[in-house]
This record gives sequence, structure tokens and C-alpha cells, in this order.
Amino acid sequence: MAFVRVRAARLRGNPARVTRIIATRQTGIPKAVCDIAWRAQLRLSAKYWRMNARHVNHNKIVVALACELSGFVWAIGQSVNQSQPTRK
Repeated sequence: MAFVRVRAARLRGNPARVTRIIATRQTGIPKAVCDIAWRAQLRLSAKYWRMNARHVNHNKIVVALACELSGFVWAIGQSVNQSQPTRK
């Protein structure tokens, strides 16, 4: 899982936007999850550019973004768990 977070964090240098591919991928996904994903894009993109402007080492930026991405993944998991009924 850490590898996936780091790979995703490396892509945050791009500006936040919902491309046609992302919009297609989000069909059928609950709105709450899409909203969390959009907030993650905005926050991580802004954090990348702020840290880059301060000339922070690129690897440190990627690790910081990967850590913060974990929080958004957790939030999505909590959102999905609350919307689904518990199994007994």
C-alpha cells in the first residue's frame, strides 16, 4: 500500500482537475467519495506547489503527500463503511 501512495503522490505536481478519464472512472461512485477525492486533489496539489516553492527536497515532498493521502484514503473508507449496512 505504501508503494501505491508514493506513486500517487508523485503525480500531485499536476494541477487538480477532473479529466474525461477520471470522470468516466467516477461514474457509479457515491458523491461523498467523489467529493473527498476532489478535496484531496486540491489540497495535495496546493501542498506540492507550496513545498516546491520553498525548495524542499522532492523526495520529502512525495513522502509528505503520501502520508497526507493516507488520511484521505481513511476518510473514504469511513464514508463507505457508514453508507453500507453492517453484515451479520
